Amino acid sequence: MANGSVQSENVFPCLIFHPNLFLLLLIVGCQAQLRIDYYRNTCPNVESIVRGVKLTLVVQHIIFTRGPSYAVELGRLDGRVSTKASVRHHLPHPEFKLERLNQMQGGAHTIGFSRCNQSSKRIYNFKRRKSIDHTLNPAYAKQLKQVCPKNVDPRLAIDIDPVTPRTFDNQYYKNLQQGRGLLASDQALFTHKRTRDLVNLFASNNTAFEASFVSATTKLGRIGVKTGNQGEIRRDSTMILSNSSFNLFFFF
Repeated sequence: MANGSVQSENVFPCLIFHPNLFLLLLIVGCQAQLRIDYYRNTCPNVESIVRGVKLTLVVQHIIFTRGPSYAVELGRLDGRVSTKASVRHHLPHPEFKLERLNQMQGGAHTIGFSRCNQSSKRIYNFKRRKSIDHTLNPAYAKQLKQVCPKNVDPRLAIDIDPVTPRTFDNQYYKNLQQGRGLLASDQALFTHKRTRDLVNLFASNNTAFEASFVSATTKLGRIGVKTGNQGEIRRDSTMILSNSSFNLFFFF
């Protein structure tokens, strides 16, 4: 949808949810002007609107799937340009190795799905002499071949976590310990010695996983914060405010 100088395009199909970015975001810091009570003194009525509507949408993916509840920092301004290209080059590829994931701040997935073609190379054409990725659990590889045959519809998607796909928990890390990481970039978190201990910790301690998730997600929300006239607070999340200077609604 486009309005005025806003450029907006349909983003190409991707993973619906990848919340575990904390594995590679624990070292990220920021001096952004975000805080939990951002609107309390400047515009109290907006805070009530945000808490009543927008924050519900922000956290419902976590709460409704039995994940942790936490206070979300407010105050991010909306940008004026949104394009497919700006997203495409900032998402980690499913075959990225750990070194590239660190560079791209790629993450893991406790809830979400992926298209079959994103993992087909691991089960059909991994190497010339070995078609299946050796880091894959043989039984899981067989299961993937059943649900993702060679001539599968490219629109078909499968759960990243085959055990508890609708629950926010640490099962994802237990899967990695068993060689059941759907994407190569997922399994790399366990096969690489730099992150294996952290995977083992989260697999054995769900409380530690949730605490780290909250910390890293908060840090992620502080990245690239727009200030001053770099952004705006829209009334309608699909369009800019045109020439209006009266910013009422906050869109997270």
